[in-house]
Amino acid sequence: MIPPLTSQLAVLQQSEYEWDKFMEWKAAHKNDKAVVEPKAWTIKLKFLKLWSVLFPLRAGVLLIAIPQALFQNIVILLASIKLRVLQKRGLRVIAIAGSYAKTSTKNILAHILKPQYAVRVTPGNINTLFGIAREILSLSSRDQIFIAELGEYNPGDLAKFVRLLSPQYKILTNIGVAHLERFKTKTALEAEFHSFAAESTANYQMSNVHVSRSGTEADVDIDGEEVHVFVPLLGKHNIENAASCMKLATKFGITLAQSATALQSLPYVQYRMEPMLLENNVLVINNGYNSNPDSAQRALEVLHEIDGTQKVIITPGFVELGSISQEANTEFGKQIAKVADIVVLMRGANQDDIRLGLNQTHFKNTNVYEADTESEAMEKIKEKIKPGAVILFENSLMEIYKIN
Repeated sequence: MIPPLTSQLAVLQQSEYEWDKFMEWKAAHKNDKAVVEPKAWTIKLKFLKLWSVLFPLRAGVLLIAIPQALFQNIVILLASIKLRVLQKRGLRVIAIAGSYAKTSTKNILAHILKPQYAVRVTPGNINTLFGIAREILSLSSRDQIFIAELGEYNPGDLAKFVRLLSPQYKILTNIGVAHLERFKTKTALEAEFHSFAAESTANYQMSNVHVSRSGTEADVDIDGEEVHVFVPLLGKHNIENAASCMKLATKFGITLAQSATALQSLPYVQYRMEPMLLENNVLVINNGYNSNPDSAQRALEVLHEIDGTQKVIITPGFVELGSISQEANTEFGKQIAKVADIVVLMRGANQDDIRLGLNQTHFKNTNVYEADTESEAMEKIKEKIKPGAVILFENSLMEIYKIN
């Protein structure tokens, strides 16, 4: 027995049509009858559905890959030519790379610069070479600054981005172990970022840091100049991200005081420590976009620091960590035990490893639950939640990573 075709196509789409990753999931789900719906029935997916009626699915994937690669290379070439023309006319390009916090840093920098400049950024989570190239083709002569978020997935990716963008400025955010599964070793991952050779990180010191339900504030000394910074985002790491952006903004004639004023109206980034207030003053923090050991530790710091009658975490743990996955998720369980009163583990990949960490710290088994969906998780604990509690959703697991 094999999973339904609809599920296979959905997972193939989630795996970005990487056949080996798709086959790994398929082998682990050979007796699975559940249907997973695709994110969207694209033309590509509709073609593969029709093709698979008469021919092997892999042949259809290969058939599509050849003209698709040709088309993408043409788009990238045209984008490179257009960008050089715009740069000669004065367009300044900023590239942002790192293991995590790229999207947040991109949005912070754009928010600071927009009052004085015509700024374009790569939209949403678009960070591939082809995605950035398509955005470049939509640039106009009116645009003064282009900020691109770079998504490194394989060795050599950042060099390709730099060749396309030829950025005048670079920001390197935090380096962690995200995507270690693809890079195989931490040495290879770190070498990828070091090759990026970003601008020097701002010299800054923080004091009087305070995290509340309304945001985070601190006194920040940047290169000898002190300024009070408030951002309506949760966590001192957002002040750290802001400091680098404030320093770079001075190269565009924007003072630290002007940056601090702009930061007061900074919008939330969806699914990245995004707060939502429920009835009975229950605060939900949605950090579901992605997770790795470094960013999760910062999320747990917020959960610890923020006011709440009760601390709850709902999580599937980490993925794409390769050989360190079990160790990292077990350690995550130990860290959770220091902060949370109630834990809900999402079934599918890491629940046993996280539970092991919880057990090793003697966390109460009666306060640990398991669920298949986030709605089921909330249903299981709704009677346990006190008024004024804080609930953290840390990561959200796609079907491609569910191996059980």
